[in-house]
Amino acid sequence: MINDSLTRTSLLALLGSITLMPLLVLPVMVGSYVDFLGLTESEAGYLASAGFLGSAIAAIYISLRIHHLDLRKLAYTGLTLMILADGVSITAAHLPFWVLVAMRFVSGVGGAATYASVMSAYAGWREPDRAYGLFMSFQFLFSAIGLYGLPWMLTDSGISGMFALFAMLDVVALGLVSRLPAVHERSGTGFAAKLEWRVIIGGTSLMCLFGIGLFEAANMANFAYSERMGMSFGLSSQETGTVLGLVTVLGIPAAFGVFLLGSRFGRFLPILVAVLAQGIASVLLLTGEGQPAYVIAMVIMALGWAFALPYFQAIEAKIDPAGSVVVAGGFATAAGDFAGPAMAASLVSPGDYRNMLFAAIAAYLLVVILIRIVTAKMGGTLIR
Repeated sequence: MINDSLTRTSLLALLGSITLMPLLVLPVMVGSYVDFLGLTESEAGYLASAGFLGSAIAAIYISLRIHHLDLRKLAYTGLTLMILADGVSITAAHLPFWVLVAMRFVSGVGGAATYASVMSAYAGWREPDRAYGLFMSFQFLFSAIGLYGLPWMLTDSGISGMFALFAMLDVVALGLVSRLPAVHERSGTGFAAKLEWRVIIGGTSLMCLFGIGLFEAANMANFAYSERMGMSFGLSSQETGTVLGLVTVLGIPAAFGVFLLGSRFGRFLPILVAVLAQGIASVLLLTGEGQPAYVIAMVIMALGWAFALPYFQAIEAKIDPAGSVVVAGGFATAAGDFAGPAMAASLVSPGDYRNMLFAAIAAYLLVVILIRIVTAKMGGTLIR
């Protein structure tokens, strides 16, 4: 039986959050590419997407092998790649564009490997809802600190300081890998384990994966350009960073609410409420005027995102407690992380984000339909 103590769960949440830093501070990162590297907004979006493309490719490969992999070795390999790529990226201002793209891609591959080890570990916990909720709380805490603090760091040290911070955190994460389950602690794995692809290609699994990927793409489209949208509402870059940092703090209690509630109200009902809230936030960004409208929309966005995602992941864990679906979910979310900013980059123009917001609203509605079908196939009632 896996020791799924609160201490171990928390340390693994810390490990996983470090691997997600490029995602957690994405708006500031996109802005830094524009301000310090002289890229256009579209080019900055494509560069940010390179890491997510690497994550997506790595995650789908790992999901097809996760029953047969040593999670600790997987994490060590991933962190080594991240240290290398983030270290080289410190010289971003002097690198050709294609080299920087390659480094962000490699960092994404390494991050996906380490993230997959944490997600697979949690899938075997007795109450994965609570584990994923605590993990999401850590992610929002890191995001809040990063979104608030990085704009000030960039003023002093430029983009090199940001990548140096990433590399230092990668080194710290090496000390947490021993908290991952050893091979003998995991059930449903090893030589006799069921082939991963047979689980993943099931209809229920595929609809769940498409739903979470679409949810992530819509959120990331809004998130990637949230700093620029804030400026279009009349805020300065540092003011927008402060707003995003403060409202992201509100995601912490929302995600921690999942830790407290578990599956008491099922999984579909919490997802329904949260995803509809995301749609309302997008409408407010589309139609609202003045700085209060932007702040309210960002608050709703943070609360909905933080509350819904652990329930998506818990559904994946219940489909396969050995972790293949939840790791494939890493591919789906990474694909969404890649597609969201990339699609947004093709839909935005300077100061005009309407087409992107319309696309996000349509995506949220489709997500609700897909997850309702998934929970029904799993034998759930209307709220389950």
